[in-house]
Amino acid sequence: MKDYLFRLKYIGLPFIYVCWGTTLLLMLLRWLFSIKFQLLGYTDRTWEVTFAVVMPWPGMLIFLLKRVWALEFRRANGRFGIIFFTFWTLFAMIMSSQTFISTYVGKLLVVDELSAIAKSKPVRYYHIKNYELDRQHAGLVSTCEKSGKRRKHQRLNFSVYVSVPLVMDSAAMGRHRSRYFYAVKFSKSLPINENEGFMKTVRLKEYVAVCLKEIEDRILEKPDHFEYVPDDPQDYQYQRAVAENIYLEQRAEGVILHPIFESYEQRTGITLLVTCCAFGIGSLLLGLMLLSGKLRVNKSF
Repeated sequence: MKDYLFRLKYIGLPFIYVCWGTTLLLMLLRWLFSIKFQLLGYTDRTWEVTFAVVMPWPGMLIFLLKRVWALEFRRANGRFGIIFFTFWTLFAMIMSSQTFISTYVGKLLVVDELSAIAKSKPVRYYHIKNYELDRQHAGLVSTCEKSGKRRKHQRLNFSVYVSVPLVMDSAAMGRHRSRYFYAVKFSKSLPINENEGFMKTVRLKEYVAVCLKEIEDRILEKPDHFEYVPDDPQDYQYQRAVAENIYLEQRAEGVILHPIFESYEQRTGITLLVTCCAFGIGSLLLGLMLLSGKLRVNKSF
């Protein structure tokens, strides 16, 4: 038991310092240099994904790697297991904490009509009081991808992206080109059997009909507000949906607005809880590795 407590203190304390120190330091740096003084113009996706991949390494290399290499596992990959768990714990903590900042600092702009959006400074959230959906000129694209290496476990991942023009009123439908679009996505994963032949095609057609019905129902729902994320990787598919419509194919790229049905006060969701859960899971896995008894201190280090 004493040996386990020693190993837990020897590795656990640096693990805590690296995880929370890196996460909180990056949050502070973003607030100072990107939000308050606006010296760094990185996109939200850069903070949430790119920094989540890069930032775990300095802390691990400086404070944790030397201690990990002072321990000996019966298995050769034991040391790499600790580094592996630490990296993914930090990755999840940084991504969720940066997502919290992105949504928390996002401002809400309340406008009476669509034309007021272009006259104001871009924000993340919009509440539009008066608008209509031009469903007749909605654009749609679909994507199909296979997942799984073995035939028995292959699945068809089907996604439908719809961009519905937002117009001032029903009188403007079909007369004026819209700049703003209501974005809807529907996706589902279906099992695939390569021997089904014709039945697979029938199932796919039936599924497309289900998707279209679901999308129609979702479009009828009126959201609490809209979210504008200019660096959203899925915007490419929505822009394709815009271009699919002949009426709009010659226009410039539209502004994709994602409907949000929760209130503005709930915009951060459970991101902070996810950050704490990621740390908790990583700590638990680290503790189990140290408890396994396959780890012993190299006294000659």
